[in-house]
Amino acid sequence: MNGVDGGDGGVGGDYYLTVEQEEENADAVYRGIHRLYEGDPAPSSPFAELLNIETGEPLGHSGMSRLVPWEGGSKTAPPNDYLVVITDPRPKSIELRSAVKRLCNGGSGLGVEVLKRTVVINSDTPGENRKFLKKNFAENSVGVEALTVLVDENLEWMREYTALGEKRFSMTMFVLSEGKCQKIARDIDEFVVCNAIKNAVKSVKINKWISLIANDIYDTRSSICKISLVA
Repeated sequence: MNGVDGGDGGVGGDYYLTVEQEEENADAVYRGIHRLYEGDPAPSSPFAELLNIETGEPLGHSGMSRLVPWEGGSKTAPPNDYLVVITDPRPKSIELRSAVKRLCNGGSGLGVEVLKRTVVINSDTPGENRKFLKKNFAENSVGVEALTVLVDENLEWMREYTALGEKRFSMTMFVLSEGKCQKIARDIDEFVVCNAIKNAVKSVKINKWISLIANDIYDTRSSICKISLVA
């Protein structure tokens, strides 16, 4: 899959990675760099240690199971649902804050349903996060109400998910589903984050449909074979 410059910094069409990101990822695979890759298991337990910005307390096991779809603790999200994570280890990251503003802007094109499945993880204190959101968004703003912001106080989540970068701190996007890292975009730019999320989520959904169709075809063929044998 090749990135196409669609006038938004390199992510256009149905792509969620730029050419540079794809080349960097291929180079990392070639050099055997230790990091999570697409298709690798997505650990659930690190989510339990993330802090709620309203209470300042860790999510704990119950909060983690409600947030992470495949843990089955949500009353609304099915176990095969997806979770988008945008993370940045830099304190008061200008890029991350700009990305949040873009995500919650009504013109982002993501829609509330995607935002409800999106989590922003940073290293700022709960109080600093509340201050930023209060200063930049109107009370009860639809976008911000849908988005979840959590704190990785000691960078343990980012360390577990290899989101600290090999050369420098930067912003990373994950799309997690069914216990796996379905899509990963490292060193992502604030200007392309909305398109990257939209296209990555679309790709995950298409892959699920293809998998369902393939399973249906397999089941149908198995049934036909059984009928033929009986006959």
